[in-house]
Parts: sequence; C-alpha cells; structure tokens
Amino acid sequence: MSMTNDSGRPLRILHIDDSPRDAEIIRELLIDNGLSMQLDWAANEQEFTSLLRSGSYDLVLADYRLPGFDGRAALRLARSICPETPFICVSGTIGEEAAVELLKQGAVDYVIKDRLERLPLAIKRAIDEAKEREAHIKSGDELRKSFERHQAILQTAMDGIWRVDTRGHLIEVNESYCQM
Repeated sequence: MSMTNDSGRPLRILHIDDSPRDAEIIRELLIDNGLSMQLDWAANEQEFTSLLRSGSYDLVLADYRLPGFDGRAALRLARSICPETPFICVSGTIGEEAAVELLKQGAVDYVIKDRLERLPLAIKRAIDEAKEREAHIKSGDELRKSFERHQAILQTAMDGIWRVDTRGHLIEVNESYCQM
C-alpha cells in the first residue's frame, strides 16, 4: 500500500506516544506495509504542540493515555491548530465510551494496539476521506466563483437577458432589461 499525498511527496505523520517502543513498532508496521511517509514522533504535550505548530501534517496518530495529557486533549489541540488534518487514536487502553466520544469530537478512527494490523487501512481511509473533503470544498468554491461571474455578466450586460422555466415563467432577468 504505497500512499503519498497529492503532490507525490511522502505522507507527513505526527505521532504522539509516551512509549518509544510502541512508537517504533508503529513506524515499522507502516514501513512494512509500504507506506511512504515522514513520521515525526512526540513523547509529550510540549513536543506535540511544538511539532504541530511547526509542520503541515497529513495525519495525526495519538496514544490515548499519556502522562499529564490524553487523546482528548491531543484531539482538541490538533483541531485548534490544523482542523482539517485527520486524527486517529492508537491506544492500548481505551474503553468503548471514550472511543465513541473521540469520534464525536472529530477523530476519524481509533485502533487498539493489540490490533495494529488495522492501522494501515485506517490511515488509507482517513487520507482518502480528507482528499474527498478537500475536493468537495474546492468544487464548492469553484461553483461559487462561477455563479459570481455569471451574476456579474448578467447584471452588467447592456442587452436584456432573461431566463424562463419550462412553463415560460420568468426566473431571472438582468437590471439592464428592467430599465428599458
């Protein structure tokens, strides 16, 4: 599963986990699954915050239980700094209620450390959904700009322009036509 971002560069992933061993296991798993990535690792809230503010990440992975910090706080922080970046909780100890709450707050998924084989697919799905969301926003912006151009042409045309529905009822007319 070779996955890159739209520009063809490796995915930039920020991972917060207080266990260097767990962080290395996850890194190796992603490499073994062919993920083209640059993985930055933070062990605490301060490192996480600093990396989050200094880089543009395609994905955030976060342990749920950290000394003095947790997955909910990491999610809130990530949402405030980079709201469009997908967030996946990867934890050994997360109850169903906590997982559901994280999803309600904006996490795209959670993976239990005992089932890490799910992580590459969860990442692929999160990245694909983010790309779809971005494309949807872009097409909405393009549609809005097109509508604005249409309105500008319609309202500044010297000739009368009107649009009618299938029953012949007037739907739209430009100002020039109304002033004739």
